[in-house]
Amino acid sequence: GGYDADLILDPNPGTDPLRYEARPVDTELLLGAGYALLRREFRNRIRTGKTISLEDHVILITLGGGGEADGLAAMVLRALDRIVPGGIGRAIVVGGGVSGFSAELTEMAARMPVEIELRTHVEDISSLMDRADIVISGGGSTCWELAFMGVPGLTIIRAENQRLIAEELDAAGILLNLGGEAGLSEGKVATAIDALLASPDRRGEMSRKGQALVDGQGASRAIEAIRGVMERG
Repeated sequence: GGYDADLILDPNPGTDPLRYEARPVDTELLLGAGYALLRREFRNRIRTGKTISLEDHVILITLGGGGEADGLAAMVLRALDRIVPGGIGRAIVVGGGVSGFSAELTEMAARMPVEIELRTHVEDISSLMDRADIVISGGGSTCWELAFMGVPGLTIIRAENQRLIAEELDAAGILLNLGGEAGLSEGKVATAIDALLASPDRRGEMSRKGQALVDGQGASRAIEAIRGVMERG
């Protein structure tokens, strides 16, 4: 079908303008990560270059809320448990949904040798990202925020609409895409985390590429474009 709009906004990196060929001649395209829309929490943040730690790493796990997300987070914690002790200082799990975390995840967090912090109703996710050395995240719009903050890590595709972002950021060398949940195992996750922890140079490169791609000005650029359309009438 065609597109009948004054503006088309698609922040996915590498988006081909030909995808929107069926549009009126005066439709303006706002394409690429320069138009990634970040929440105010990030837009107002003065960011710095990421400090790349060599030990006592902080792992951020943000996979959404609800039972399925808790089950996936539990698998990631079991993967962390396979990694040689000493490299991980703590893990922070963000999610839990409306009713909090599952009993299984809560009990697992309490008995693991690594310190596990379970956080629900988080309003300062940018601060947690600032502290994190690597992330294990779903493949959605959170990935733009992670790139902006320069957090290297791994993405897991939890829904089909996350696939494009996850694959594009993997291709750009910013976040490593582990694919969908169905193909995952504790061993695969543990190997990927261990490899990143052992490669500070690679993490530094991922961090710099992310911050270069997403500068946090996407909403401002979109607003300017909307103003331009309104002024033209």
